[in-house]
Amino acid sequence: MELFTISEMQKADRLAIESGISGIFLMEQAGICVTSQFERISSGPCRVTILAGPGNNGGDAFVVARLLKQRAYKIDMFELCSKVGQDGGIKSDANFMKKKWLEIGGQVHSLSNISDIRESLDQSTMLIDGLFGAGLNRDIEKPLLSVIDEINRANLDVLAIDIPSGVNGDTGQIMGTAIKASHTCSFHRPKQGHYLYPGREMCGELNIENIGISVRVSNQILPKQHINSPDLWRGSLNKRAINSHKYHQGSVLVVSGDQTMQGASVLSSNAAVKVGAGLVTMTVAKKELQTHPKSYAAIMLANLPEGEVAKGLDALVRSKKIIASLIGPGSMPNVKTQERALALLKTSKRVVLDAGAITAFKGQGELLSAEIKNRDVLPSVVLTPHEGEFKTLFPDLNVKNKIKAAREAAKRMNAVIVLKGVDTVIASPDERVIVNANAPATLASAGTGDVLAGIIVGLIANIDTPLFEAAAAAVYIHGECANKISTELVADELIDHVADVKQVLISHS
Repeated sequence: MELFTISEMQKADRLAIESGISGIFLMEQAGICVTSQFERISSGPCRVTILAGPGNNGGDAFVVARLLKQRAYKIDMFELCSKVGQDGGIKSDANFMKKKWLEIGGQVHSLSNISDIRESLDQSTMLIDGLFGAGLNRDIEKPLLSVIDEINRANLDVLAIDIPSGVNGDTGQIMGTAIKASHTCSFHRPKQGHYLYPGREMCGELNIENIGISVRVSNQILPKQHINSPDLWRGSLNKRAINSHKYHQGSVLVVSGDQTMQGASVLSSNAAVKVGAGLVTMTVAKKELQTHPKSYAAIMLANLPEGEVAKGLDALVRSKKIIASLIGPGSMPNVKTQERALALLKTSKRVVLDAGAITAFKGQGELLSAEIKNRDVLPSVVLTPHEGEFKTLFPDLNVKNKIKAAREAAKRMNAVIVLKGVDTVIASPDERVIVNANAPATLASAGTGDVLAGIIVGLIANIDTPLFEAAAAAVYIHGECANKISTELVADELIDHVADVKQVLISHS
């Protein structure tokens, strides 16, 4: 599904109105949708605190208040505007809905009276948040800050309209403070802030409703952000033909790092095998192999070239018919790792840089960028940093605006960026972005990133597989493998599920 920015959602509203749909109609439909969701999650008519802000969100809240009152709910209505009878700058459509509320005998209290809001919270079963929505563009300050603190302390079930008040709709960041919702009802398409942390956590259960904006409107906007889904990349992953051989599936090289951390390279290599690479070669000192021979059963071994690194790796890539190479897992962020990474960028058709192969270029991002841009085919490189590694390479980019940062990094490097985290963002140099949402908290475990890097390099070893789609598929497969494990996981367990998960995802439409 598409993810909208706030400006794209505002454009969608404007285009819908220009097509002949009134703002009043859209507001009424939004209120009906919120009311319907509220009735599903409430235990029947009860006392409800409803908060209305000065914008369209406040108008939605007044519609909900009117509809719930007509259904025998007891409503305590609080408005951010100072006094009843004053518009306080409230938008015209929202003011129309406020007047309809007053016409049926509804009352409006001021949010400035903290004792009134506290009393309402003590006596209410649920709260509906219609203060700000996704368009908030400045931090919440006192005295409203104190009101929101009271709301969160009350620990009521909260249904947020559009997005919890205080959550930035584009970045998911908290703007001073924010209401913690148990449910969120939004409209037409989800916003970026619904899926980026910490906003995703603040939203609770998210429900997206159709309020009458046509598909034609989305087709006019053509957003470049999507939620990760097999529908985006299933057709890009080639199924193995009956007459295929190992080189049809692609040959992978994993350059091992420090000998004390070679387990990372083993994880990556085995993940590449399981996801379908035809042949995987790992460079490693042979004396290190004898203690765990079973770990290497499906992996070819090769001596890591010493001396003239570029010449040695070039010869290895050619002799093994390598399509895709991975460097970084278990590698120290030093000059030796940097030299090996640069050598692979000169020789391998596709390259994944992970972990130490990224931080080895700290303060030398331009050197890495120049080498990538000298390649014959672009994009043909994937970088997989977590936020800390990202900052070492792009210290001027603000990772709190995760989509913007990843998108800019992809353009600078002319590479696919996989900015890892619970809300991993995959960005392409052409500004396409995919946000992942299926990763469980159990992936916060040593070695899981090495498995992900192996899945990526295994998928891109098939030269016909598009790089961006392969990276998104790898992240999704990685998350689904973790979801198969009901307890705390160790990285090795992920690999056991890779082949089956991939097969299920590419076989079902």
